[in-house]
Amino acid sequence: MWLTYLSFAAGTAIGATIIYNLCLHPLAGIPGPLLARITPLWIFYQCSKNRRPTLDLQLHEKYGSVVRISPNEVIFSNPEYFKTVYGAGSSKTWGRSPFLLTHNQFAHDYDRLNMLLENDMDKLRIQRRVFGPVYSTANARKHEALIDNNDRRFAARLKSLAGQVLDFYVELEYLSLDIFAEMTFGEAFGAVERGDDGGQMESMSKRWNWIGYIGFIPWLCKLQHEMMKRNVPFSQFRAPFPVHAWAGKKMAQYQTAVASQNDEKAATAAKWSNAHIMKDTSDGGAVPQVSMNDDLITPCLLDDLSIVSKTKQGVGKSWATDMAMTNIAAGIDTTSWTLAAVVATVGSNPHAYKKLQAELDAALTSGLIKKNTPIPYEATLSMPYLDACMQEAMRLYPNVAVSLARIVPQEGIGLDGHYIPSGCLVGMNSKQLGLSTEIFGPNTHSFQPERWLTASKEQLGEMESRNLGFGGPSRKCPGKNVAWVAMAKVLAGLFCNFEVEVLNQLGGKEGPGGRRWVEIGSFPTKWEGMEVRVRPR
Repeated sequence: MWLTYLSFAAGTAIGATIIYNLCLHPLAGIPGPLLARITPLWIFYQCSKNRRPTLDLQLHEKYGSVVRISPNEVIFSNPEYFKTVYGAGSSKTWGRSPFLLTHNQFAHDYDRLNMLLENDMDKLRIQRRVFGPVYSTANARKHEALIDNNDRRFAARLKSLAGQVLDFYVELEYLSLDIFAEMTFGEAFGAVERGDDGGQMESMSKRWNWIGYIGFIPWLCKLQHEMMKRNVPFSQFRAPFPVHAWAGKKMAQYQTAVASQNDEKAATAAKWSNAHIMKDTSDGGAVPQVSMNDDLITPCLLDDLSIVSKTKQGVGKSWATDMAMTNIAAGIDTTSWTLAAVVATVGSNPHAYKKLQAELDAALTSGLIKKNTPIPYEATLSMPYLDACMQEAMRLYPNVAVSLARIVPQEGIGLDGHYIPSGCLVGMNSKQLGLSTEIFGPNTHSFQPERWLTASKEQLGEMESRNLGFGGPSRKCPGKNVAWVAMAKVLAGLFCNFEVEVLNQLGGKEGPGGRRWVEIGSFPTKWEGMEVRVRPR
């Protein structure tokens, strides 16, 4: 009897929810797939199948500029509303979606740091102010030799594999892993030499894939956290993270070395903030000029983070080490993706390929750069076409090609004739934004680096602010400058010293190595099976 009553009550509740979401909900008049308008399980399922980057574009094509993808969430395609939702200052009134917030296990712990997921804007501002100088262009250039070390290793590996069909995305993952390991901890992990990362990238892919859809069911995400606290396996991403374990050992060695220093060395470190700061006019931050452990380990970003942690007010106990681990967790995927996007677009476009090589050859002739020698970042600043290729590749292929939703503030918002009330979620897919002809001009589906060179100053400012390769204006990635320095050097060296041939097409047939080049539309997006052949020039 009780079972009958319970079944009837459950059925009634489900039926009432369906009727409300379809007919009475404030978003009931907004078009979208039927199941999406009924339950968040629809978008949960779509994201679990890695469909999101192209899914949003297809939804807009079918349903229009405003589409309901979940009972309480819509996406929009009109760039007119971008500044309102994502512009500088919007974070003061527009809250972040539970999709990300539920993943922050340290939300109420001041001593822990998660810059991607942080929702306390006062805390975030302190983090950016304190650690901003460490991630400035000037400070990245102070550690440029660490990038050069990996550039040499990568060039040696490519020469040893010359003429072979390579899964180039994997090769770039090895390189990015080693660059960020050495930039952060002073020593490369060794993935480039071994041609093996010990399963690191596979583990990270599983974790990102899980994050990419569980956030749509917040209660399930919270259950996951509780299970993990009790060391109960809950999802596939609880695989080992080899680089994280290695990084933990590096940090322990670092802390032991610092603790063993004599009082004179410690006193020198304590005076750092007053005696060794200069103004970085390009980034507007204070830049460390010395390392407190030059005689103990290779000067690296962990050095700088630790100094800041000890000399600045308001810094949480674990912020320096949390930032160091973030370099690995966030830097590798985004950098390898962007490198691959530039290789794919330039390598598949003969016109752009010839123009880029002509620019590099001119730099060789002038003596600005040398063959088979790491290219100084200073030299890349005189290569406008290289810069344009990087900007254009990120426009076409943003790494996080999903809608990072925001919570509508009290006053609500009107989107192309639809009123969205307070508390609902709205967002725009960065891939959709990159195709906007209003911002980027005509032919946005094609790779045209020239658009970045011919735009007026005003147009260029608009294009750069809407190019979401490193996030929106209100939450720009702090590691942008470090990544940009590394990518510019690597790409200049690659196209200067090697002939690069892309052998298959994204979504097309198998290449000569038997791989299909496919997109894994997770959070972030990844590619598999991008076949490339390189030969020394």
